[in-house]
Amino acid sequence: MPFLGANLVQAALFALAHDQVASYPAYFLLGFVAGILRRRSGGMAAPIVLHAANNLLAALVMIRHLG
Repeated sequence: MPFLGANLVQAALFALAHDQVASYPAYFLLGFVAGILRRRSGGMAAPIVLHAANNLLAALVMIRHLG
């Protein structure tokens, strides 16, 4: 399968795995960018850092709203 098709499929699966319908577009975009980072870097470090940074940002937003 060509990269674009594979990246679209994995981004859709990434969004679906998070099971938050309202956030599907954001998760899809995150998954798509992670796929591009994986291809360009040749490793998993860059997409993992992207995912971790996204999770950290989400946690900080939740903490701010709770406090």
